[in-house]
Amino acid sequence: MLDKRVYVVHAFDMESNEASRPMKATLTEEIRKTLVARIQGGHYQPGERLPGEVDLARELDVSIAPIRAALGQLVTAGLIHRRAGSGTYVSPEPIQHELATWTSFTQELRRLGVLFETKVWCFEVVESVPDRVQGRFTRLQSSSALHLERSVEFDGRTRIFTRSWFRDDVTDLPSREYFTAGNSLYGWFSQQGEEVVFAETKLQVTSMDDELAAHFDADWGTPVVLLAGTAYTRSGQIEYSETFYDHTSFSFTATYATKTGSN
Repeated sequence: MLDKRVYVVHAFDMESNEASRPMKATLTEEIRKTLVARIQGGHYQPGERLPGEVDLARELDVSIAPIRAALGQLVTAGLIHRRAGSGTYVSPEPIQHELATWTSFTQELRRLGVLFETKVWCFEVVESVPDRVQGRFTRLQSSSALHLERSVEFDGRTRIFTRSWFRDDVTDLPSREYFTAGNSLYGWFSQQGEEVVFAETKLQVTSMDDELAAHFDADWGTPVVLLAGTAYTRSGQIEYSETFYDHTSFSFTATYATKTGSN
């Protein structure tokens, strides 16, 4: 049972030494702390379904409103997630993604043993590309491109959404089913004799627009991790991609090599 007493803390103006508006502790904060402690302490395991709101309210001897508010905060923080028609579950540990190596995200998920599903939303030749893409892939300023959009789902949620633009001058084009089966774009490049030998990646935290929010079933403005990258083969640049990662599902590691010595 939670302590439902309300504690009043007075904040003082350092110059006037007068008490300002009091700040009240809330039940929502206490419930959130209790649930976080249970998750971090292993009482609720990753992937485990949480008790329903009514059951939690009964156990903690509170009303449903603060329970619902606390759960909403945990969803925003990524500690739990909701599945429509199923319930609320503890989120799995973030997947470690090594930035020092240039690998396909589908290859990386397979290496980690993650079961996933790929959906192809767009796969077509486009006659023009957005200005931001032209700035990173100058060859496409005067030529058409293949445009591919995919999402990757696991544990009942979309975790990755990617947009790719690549050269369409390869004679043997892949089928839509090739990507639906979860195959790698870079694996296909390799099959065509276009092995990726160099890549540049820019990582930034941005916010979801309406299209991304719809794919991730999230609110507009939700934080999302963007990896924007260009890939090169021996014949030149072959691709530019924008891959968006659910910020609660992944962590990213960069390894740097430095030289030491006297200047």
